[in-house]
Amino acid sequence: MRVVTVESEYGAVELVAASPEPQMDSRLFLAAQGNPQEAWQMMKDGAILLSEPLANRLGISAAGGTLSLLTPQGWIRFPVAGIYADYASTRGTIRISLNVYQRLWNDPRLNGVTLFLAPNANVDTVTADLRKQLTDFPKVQVNPSGALRQGALDVFDRTFAITTAMQLVTTLVAFIGVLSSLLALQLEKAREMGILRALGLTLAEMRRLTFWETGLLGASAGLLALPTGYILAWILIFVINQRSFGWTLQMQADPAPFAQAFVLAVGAALLAALYPAWRLSHMETAEALRGE
Repeated sequence: MRVVTVESEYGAVELVAASPEPQMDSRLFLAAQGNPQEAWQMMKDGAILLSEPLANRLGISAAGGTLSLLTPQGWIRFPVAGIYADYASTRGTIRISLNVYQRLWNDPRLNGVTLFLAPNANVDTVTADLRKQLTDFPKVQVNPSGALRQGALDVFDRTFAITTAMQLVTTLVAFIGVLSSLLALQLEKAREMGILRALGLTLAEMRRLTFWETGLLGASAGLLALPTGYILAWILIFVINQRSFGWTLQMQADPAPFAQAFVLAVGAALLAALYPAWRLSHMETAEALRGE
């Protein structure tokens, strides 16, 4: 791999020249001329790929067209074969075949190499051995791909840790809101509940009535929250993330989080009904029926 800064028709951009083997995962392609395999073959033949942040910055939303880059041989227009997802840079990069770069820029230097180990090789042993042999080259870093992947996941976890706190705060606020609503409703309907109690409604039936009302309230809130949460997720991914970082995530509407949110809404509402139900069981019928 060779990473350099080159001049383009839009200004300075970062160029990543990498070996075309192995092929990039097709799931990373957001847009391609033809299919991802055809776009990758075009890159091997001399085309370029744009990362999503760079494509967004340049206002390019689809593959096709050309982009001019300044080489030692002058300005050359490179076909844009595709756009791929990349989270390493907020400004974006251009990807080109290493063979094409070395031929046009006459630059044999490298910034990094990737080693593919045999299936039975121990990653930790090989990594330690390489680091020992490269002690005379302090600027050379040896990192297993697993560590890099875990580091990237840790960064994402820290970035979105605020969402966990927001979920806890939202749940607590919703719980207090439901509890307050039930207590206010119970105070307002005290005379009505006293009449029902005088007509023969048992304490168990009064508690069930309270839980039914609360459960329906939580279910309504949960059903209204599902489309609202989907819309907020869409805004976060395709508006806020894109404007803040230049890249988007692949949105997956997995039914499990929606089911969990609905169950959480109903469960929180039923939990908030415990204290009002306990108060109802200690309600004095005569006191509830007494007028002002």
